Amino acid sequence: MNDKNISARLKQESAVVPRKVVIFAKFLAIMGSVIFACLLIASAAMFFSSLSEGRHLDMGHNGELIVGALAIAIGSLFVAGYIMLVGYVYGDARRRGMPPVLWTLLVVLIPNMIGFIVYFILRRGIFAPCPQCGRGAEVGQIYCSACGHKLEMKAS
Repeated sequence: MNDKNISARLKQESAVVPRKVVIFAKFLAIMGSVIFACLLIASAAMFFSSLSEGRHLDMGHNGELIVGALAIAIGSLFVAGYIMLVGYVYGDARRRGMPPVLWTLLVVLIPNMIGFIVYFILRRGIFAPCPQCGRGAEVGQIYCSACGHKLEMKAS
């Protein structure tokens, strides 16, 4: 698989995530970075002001501020990534004809990423509409389960 196929597939799959979820995750990641930058600037300002006043540098407080800023930045990125994954499960479940709210709650409430694993193991195939009745039929299915119409086999 070449890079163009991978990037096209990633773009196609990421379009499943609802737009509001993407906007919220981006906002969260940007705010974490802004808070990190502000705390880092404040730490540098405290450092240089103590140098200009000739005081002894207390790196304990300054170091705690830097570590806290870094923790906020990294934590916000992890939370934004988790929110994107939950949004993907919601959009993917809706696309596959599964109850999206139920699967999203399952993924969120089962700890240690086990909910995600359960979802990806148990999810249905992607449905294509039957040309006769319009109901969903799994890709690769020979006959429509609703009306019995013979479906065309499409090459993947």
